[in-house]
Amino acid sequence: MRSQNYHNNLINTYHLYPQIFNPKYVKENYTTNKDELLSIMKNNIHPRYPNVALDKWLNLSIE
Repeated sequence: MRSQNYHNNLINTYHLYPQIFNPKYVKENYTTNKDELLSIMKNNIHPRYPNVALDKWLNLSIE
């Protein structure tokens, strides 16, 4: 049940902020501006551990 909500949040976030799903864009714009990405994630995706999710999102984008 929780995973379905999380999945729906990701889909809705993609419709609002498709640029954060582009690794190149994330690497260029959010590595120095983590607060903006963290705000988007907290308000739309609602991860259980937002700071951990942010670090993983950035690390995966850089890879």
